[in-house]
Amino acid sequence: PISDLLPPSGRLLVAPHGRLHRVPFECLHDGAGYLADRLVISRIPSSDFPAQRRADAPGRESAGGPGRGPAATWEQRDAAATSHRGAIIVSGTIASGPPAVAAELDAVAGCFPPRGVRVLRDASTKEILALLPRARLLHLCSHGAFREDNPLFSRLSTGDGALFVADVLERRLQAELVVLSACNTGRVFAGRGDDLAGVAHAFLAAGARHLIASLWRVHDSATVALMSAFYRHYRGDARGDPPLALARAGRDLREEWNHPFYWGSFSAHGA
Repeated sequence: PISDLLPPSGRLLVAPHGRLHRVPFECLHDGAGYLADRLVISRIPSSDFPAQRRADAPGRESAGGPGRGPAATWEQRDAAATSHRGAIIVSGTIASGPPAVAAELDAVAGCFPPRGVRVLRDASTKEILALLPRARLLHLCSHGAFREDNPLFSRLSTGDGALFVADVLERRLQAELVVLSACNTGRVFAGRGDDLAGVAHAFLAAGARHLIASLWRVHDSATVALMSAFYRHYRGDARGDPPLALARAGRDLREEWNHPFYWGSFSAHGA
């Protein structure tokens, strides 16, 4: 019944509760098309999250996109951000990570000018933690594990061990975008009162403005293709708007990987 209340196009912010945290809203199908075909969807931890984030960072520039006004070109933003808000960090665990990590690192790094991009291969937990506060865009690809029995120990694999939710919560981030390209990074434990705990929400709680994370175990080759398309749109026609870039990347991927399993796992978080 709620579909009748939604506009034919535009944006939808979803603040899931309870079991709705497991629903891939982008993949909902009405018999004629997917919800992601008509709406740009983003998840938020709570209904007041957008206002809280604006209050936390009033000086941040707006991302581009429909209805958001003019945005600087990526060349202008690269130059300003490299000097003021840190670099673009692309990190992956190759030795003990998924088979396609090396290819994904090359593909993602190739979407940006070499200047200002730092690529880390099999970086240690200590090295990644040291770079977190200095990054304005952070892409992490590795194995991801969600611990429903103890969400603070949900983790991403690193070159020498793991990066835990508890580690991230101890840092303060200024990142415009964090992409967690691993399995189950968007899963959360919703406790009493819908208190949230999970890898994605740890990065949001630490200060990341936008985040891309997955709801299930992702397919290696499809994820490389999705991330390549995502950054191509992010730096191009989506004008730095992560939810819009992800929506367009998902549509691109359907030309080869049509089933929602391949393109629907990743969702946008933040506002």
